[in-house]
Amino acid sequence: MGKIVAICNPKGGTAKTSTAVNLACALKTVNKKVLLVDFDPQRSASVALGYEYTDIEHNIGTVVLDNVDIEQCITPYLKGGFDVILSSDDLVALPSALQGKLNSYNALEKALDKVKNKYDYIIIDTPASLNMLLVCAICAADYMIVPVCCDLFALDSMKMLIDKYKDLKEKGLTN
Repeated sequence: MGKIVAICNPKGGTAKTSTAVNLACALKTVNKKVLLVDFDPQRSASVALGYEYTDIEHNIGTVVLDNVDIEQCITPYLKGGFDVILSSDDLVALPSALQGKLNSYNALEKALDKVKNKYDYIIIDTPASLNMLLVCAICAADYMIVPVCCDLFALDSMKMLIDKYKDLKEKGLTN
């Protein structure tokens, strides 16, 4: 069964996307089957891999928001030898779309369940904000990697992230 790793820090500029993309590449070099999920409406991982906004019809936003089959959204990234699910700026609508819905924190986990056994690792690149997108990624993840710069603001955001994780863990919402 595959392991899900969320790369997260609510502060921007901490190398989340670089970590996610490089980790996917590194795991592939040791013959692991990898899926990289760009769960950030800014689409940084998608852009880093060379994809344009119009390159695909379906993305992680259509999976979570419109119940599109996740397998229709998987794109082979031939240069890296791993698979990717691209992002969309439609993800900004996720918090309001999920508001008040039962089990809303587990929307991404539910979507990934269908393909989790097909991969050794699923890497999730997250946005630079402590919002519903980040919470969904944390709830879906088996592990978190928190890239941190050594400055006061980065350390402060890490404390907020850890506090949020503890809160979700106490409520039984995380793996």
